[in-house]
Amino acid sequence: MVIMEPRWLNTKQYDRGIESWKKILNVLRQQTILQKNKLTEILKNNPESNKQIVESAEQYQTCLLQQDEAIRLMANDLAAYDKLVEQSSSWDKAQLKKLNQARKKLEKETEGLETNFSKLQLEFNVFLAKC
Repeated sequence: MVIMEPRWLNTKQYDRGIESWKKILNVLRQQTILQKNKLTEILKNNPESNKQIVESAEQYQTCLLQQDEAIRLMANDLAAYDKLVEQSSSWDKAQLKKLNQARKKLEKETEGLETNFSKLQLEFNVFLAKC
């Protein structure tokens, strides 16, 4: 059985969904860059003798690197999803199922990424206030 185009995936809806995920990733990338820059400033302005600040800065640096990796992986998943949709001119049940699973996975990943980023940003802001 061949299905022409799923209702939820008309071109405008698809474009908005992909663009929405891309915007989220771009915002997270920019915020991570800002946090790294703030971290650099803190390390420049605090002597290495302040062991607690240096240790906290190293922990945040590790978290920011992990955030970068999560964003990179999400971007890869988004590109794979985009390619999957572009390659499909018509969908059978199996293709539709695969597409829906990929979309749900992206939605879940995006939500988790945003949640983790918000927590990290809150903790980082508390750290900044103490410096």
